[in-house]
Amino acid sequence: MKSKRVEWVDIAKLIGMFAIYLGHFGTAAGLSYPFVFSFHVPLFFFISGCVSNYERDCSVKEYLLKKFKRILIPFYGFASLSIIINVVLNDADLGDIKQWLWLVIKGCIRNTFFASGLWFLSCLFVMEIVFKLIKLTRFKVLMMIMSALLLFLAEFVLQPRPIVEPHMLYNVDSMAYYIIFYALGYCLYPYINDFFKLNTSAKKIIYVVLVLITGVYTTFAYEGVYLLDRISINTAFRSLISVFDAIIIIVFILLVSNLLQGLKVLSNIGMETLYLCGNEWIVKSLFPAFISLFGVQVIIDSPLKAWLYSVVLILITYKCVIPVEKQVINIVKRNISIYFVARKQLPDK
Repeated sequence: MKSKRVEWVDIAKLIGMFAIYLGHFGTAAGLSYPFVFSFHVPLFFFISGCVSNYERDCSVKEYLLKKFKRILIPFYGFASLSIIINVVLNDADLGDIKQWLWLVIKGCIRNTFFASGLWFLSCLFVMEIVFKLIKLTRFKVLMMIMSALLLFLAEFVLQPRPIVEPHMLYNVDSMAYYIIFYALGYCLYPYINDFFKLNTSAKKIIYVVLVLITGVYTTFAYEGVYLLDRISINTAFRSLISVFDAIIIIVFILLVSNLLQGLKVLSNIGMETLYLCGNEWIVKSLFPAFISLFGVQVIIDSPLKAWLYSVVLILITYKCVIPVEKQVINIVKRNISIYFVARKQLPDK
């Protein structure tokens, strides 16, 4: 497939990013807190799988280098910036800095680093490489089987019950658990996109039915009632049930995202997922510190405030932070290019 922007994909990414911002307010977000954790990470990996349909064929080595530049370099950049800001805000000592740097070297293992959203980037990097190898099988059925096997490996070996905290370098254990969503996104995307492009009466009827079914299920899930979980099954199948729970909610989000196409502001913000993810902790920390200079204090003590504040933080990141970061990056790239051009023009000794 030729690479291009797909509007509903970018809108779905924005909804997922909003869920991440919201969920990190904890219990102050009310029912939204446990709800978003049931789908926001699966949604992002599902969308990543969708987008991977546009990857051009290349060698594993070339792919590894490309993903290192696109994912790991920004990951290290955001992690370093977060450490610098944390040192300034909290007057951290050398011991704290060494500990944080060590956590970054290990890939910001989930639930260990203060900028909690960054684990997703290191995990995504590993997942992209692993799935690149899985895709060498060429058969989507085999891709799904191998991804499902990794899910069970994560559940019963890498993170056995009772739940063991994620602990593997670069979130390899979390990658194994979530790669099923990446595989589903990769395998289902062509069919989903073709369905959204249809303009027939049958498609409209199916669309309405899907919105109603998934919408009702999502509403129950928001209230903490996951209907599929009520099925009496053995432990080995509970992992699959949790996947189905997330997929139903993801389908609802995709259907809503498709309906919201045309609202360019949403898709434009959704295009900046990498920056929104990398800057989440940074903006959440700096904005309250900034407005406190004017005697204003942020207190998030209700779900409505958490929702509104999440919107405000995303808009601030999009309008104020990301443009500055991109300017800095462009200046650095330009200076590096000038340096290497100048080096090439030097006469040989």
